[in-house]
Amino acid sequence: AELAGETVRVPFSLNHIDLEDASVYRLFAEANTRGIFQLSSNPSIRELFAKLEPRSIEDIAVGCALYRPGPLGSRAFWDGVEDPKVREKRGMTMTTRSAVEEYLRRRSGRATVRSVHPLVDEVLAPTYGILVYQEQILRLATSCAGYTTLEADKLREAVGKKKQEMLRAEKPKFLDGATRVLGDSLIACNLWDFIEQFGDYGFNEAHSVSYAMLSYQTAWFKRHHPAIFYAALINQELRVRNQDRMVEYVYDAPRNGVEVLQPDLRAATPMCQVVEGGAQICMGLEGLKGISSNGSTYLVELMGNPEHHELEEFLLAAAPKKLKNSLVVDMVEIGLMDSMVGVDPSMELPEKLHLRGRIIAALEHVNMWRKKCVDNPLYPSGQGFYNDVEALLKEKVTYYELRDLEKETNRRGLDKWTEALHAFQTFHLNLDHVLSRENEVLGMFVSGDPLASYAELIAGAGLVEFSSLEPRDHGDTCEFAGVISFVKQRTAKASKRQYTEIRVGDGTHSIEALVFYNEHIKEKSIAIGNVIRFEAKVEWKEGHTFVLRLRNVSVLGNLGALSRQSYRVGINCRRLPMQKILDAREEVLLSPQGDSPVYLECGGTVGLLRSVAMSGELQAYLDSLKHVSIVEQVQDFPEEMAS
Repeated sequence: AELAGETVRVPFSLNHIDLEDASVYRLFAEANTRGIFQLSSNPSIRELFAKLEPRSIEDIAVGCALYRPGPLGSRAFWDGVEDPKVREKRGMTMTTRSAVEEYLRRRSGRATVRSVHPLVDEVLAPTYGILVYQEQILRLATSCAGYTTLEADKLREAVGKKKQEMLRAEKPKFLDGATRVLGDSLIACNLWDFIEQFGDYGFNEAHSVSYAMLSYQTAWFKRHHPAIFYAALINQELRVRNQDRMVEYVYDAPRNGVEVLQPDLRAATPMCQVVEGGAQICMGLEGLKGISSNGSTYLVELMGNPEHHELEEFLLAAAPKKLKNSLVVDMVEIGLMDSMVGVDPSMELPEKLHLRGRIIAALEHVNMWRKKCVDNPLYPSGQGFYNDVEALLKEKVTYYELRDLEKETNRRGLDKWTEALHAFQTFHLNLDHVLSRENEVLGMFVSGDPLASYAELIAGAGLVEFSSLEPRDHGDTCEFAGVISFVKQRTAKASKRQYTEIRVGDGTHSIEALVFYNEHIKEKSIAIGNVIRFEAKVEWKEGHTFVLRLRNVSVLGNLGALSRQSYRVGINCRRLPMQKILDAREEVLLSPQGDSPVYLECGGTVGLLRSVAMSGELQAYLDSLKHVSIVEQVQDFPEEMAS
């Protein structure tokens, strides 16, 4: 069989895989069924199979049949007694458990299967006394009511399709036959009611077994060929442009020993590929937000020419109408073009960000540079794209400096290009912005811990790390902090209640959480990139998986809201009222840590308050205060890098 593109072939036959492989069944028991046929969509179905702990294809088939609105939401089972007086006499109470819950109780031995009648018991014994399949109606009708196989099939059709006229016609015949065979009219009446109720949720056993076989086969792939499995899954979602589902698989892959690599533009392919060795997969260009199928094909064709592996040649060859500058900026920011902009994998992160930032600043003027390259044979100069753009900006400033500045147009031109040169030289690419773009474009964090800038805000608060959770924490309510990386609206299968499934990470681990909006949790709090501190109930789901149920949320910030500029902020304590100084100090101390220093200036004494990551909100607040200076800092190449 050929999987995940033309380059990976795995010899095997679906007809000869081991159907009793314990390692495969462990995936179901561990709720590790993302990507497995029929069992991937909602947390509730993964939880059901973890509780079910299937050990055979038949067990999986039962789970597929039970996960339906009827058995999930109704008391769709019979313990042999319906008469309230008889139940009261025997000390029995009417249960509100669903058929699914009762099945799990009986299967695990926590509840007993009560005998109804030997003939009824024989039909329902494989499913612990609970009617699960439509075919069981056939067997009950033939063995308990004297029906022929053809007559029983007509009854099954009437029940399954809720044909009321046929049911009304069948009822007397069934009751007469069942009373005669079972010897008890009350059991016959209750058995009819039981079968009629089953019509609300009955499922075909042949369908269930077919689904179960496909579920097992996909689980077998996941267990024994995980890299190929995830590459194929991701490519399938790419073909239908389902970015949310693709991100789910990107986060699930490391749990199963598969490392997900971002592509290098020089060697990129449109679709996800298995890396040689089989333990890694490399994302395809179509897996990036903003790149269409046509766009990825164009990029691959462009990079097929080795001359275009150099940045300047790439920028000159790329057609602006086919490759927007904003997309090139995205690719530089998240590291897809590192090999083209002089970034080596062995470099420290600050050096990488510095080199990427220089190119991003220059890309603001790429059209001017392209025109210069067309008009002037001395461009590109061979000194590098960044140096060429800087030279062009300085030329513009010098040109207007030598003009008659008495004229307003010349003054405006000088101001424009002086400001452009200043912005170019002060541009700074910070880590929080890169993490935000990685999360948005790639669907994962690559460059670092997304909570690092907020460490001072959450330090000492008694917060629990996701990686430290243990089964004994089940039922506890704890405080956490993390960054939201995935948001998906869901509907509960049984109750139809709307909720939101999110994935939140804290630098040690990422975990699934469920959000039901209330007065403590507003919808606007739940957004990708939001850094949140929250209280949640811990639920340990059978099979080594945690789910958090959020109870209240406070938003500390958003990774995408932090400025890419670096500033020096001075607060003049002599000229500001004391209350405004205290308010400003509090705002600064509550802001995430960054590389914009804030100083308190009291006459000749200057003291550093702290360095912050400058958000738009903080900058607007400081701008609103009189006697506060905010000056952009020129980002020189760090000395340790230069050496």
